[in-house]
Amino acid sequence: MVAAYAVGLLMANMAVQIMHMGQPALLYLVPCCLGTMVYMGWRRNELSELWDISKVIRSADNTLYGDYYSSGPSTMATSHDRHAPLPQDDDE
Repeated sequence: MVAAYAVGLLMANMAVQIMHMGQPALLYLVPCCLGTMVYMGWRRNELSELWDISKVIRSADNTLYGDYYSSGPSTMATSHDRHAPLPQDDDE
């Protein structure tokens, strides 16, 4: 991905030099990065996993909150103890 970003940035700079006017860099960066990501996913037969948003969310949740899905819903009642406490109302 770093190489794709570098190629996109090089293309953007070349366009500025050729046209002698500013160019939107994202016009070159997005197709290079997104195209590389899609091509690599297709080449590795992981393209369907690339679009599986539930897997991405589970992975992010595991990173942030621990492995809830392997331990089951019994930990749901105590999972809030691992996070910052909620502010208490002064009226109570």
